[in-house]
Amino acid sequence: NAALFGVGGLGKALLVYGGFKNYGIDIAVAFDNDEQKIGTDVCGKPVLDIEDACRGIEEFNVKLAIICVPAGAAQKVADVICGCGVKAMLNFAPTLLRVPEGFIVTNMDVAANLAVLSSQI
Repeated sequence: NAALFGVGGLGKALLVYGGFKNYGIDIAVAFDNDEQKIGTDVCGKPVLDIEDACRGIEEFNVKLAIICVPAGAAQKVADVICGCGVKAMLNFAPTLLRVPEGFIVTNMDVAANLAVLSSQI
């Protein structure tokens, strides 16, 4: 199971995307700090307050995290995730994160990837 942090445009798109099931991955829960999003659900996935991250991660047996928050909030979110026992994350925020040794982070910089692709045509 995975947890998604940040239920903005990208976060919602990932919650709606059904292709993760093909790889045995279920985004089971999402977290945000926007009171208008907390307590709702997106495509059947509950949106909880980030303040309840550790409880939600345990309840939903989360092993992976996905960060879809602005760069300025990403380190704080990563610190929360690391403190809740998750061991790996996919980071869509355009910033490098400081994590404990042994923690696995894959950074997804969409703009950089598009720039590389653009240079190849």
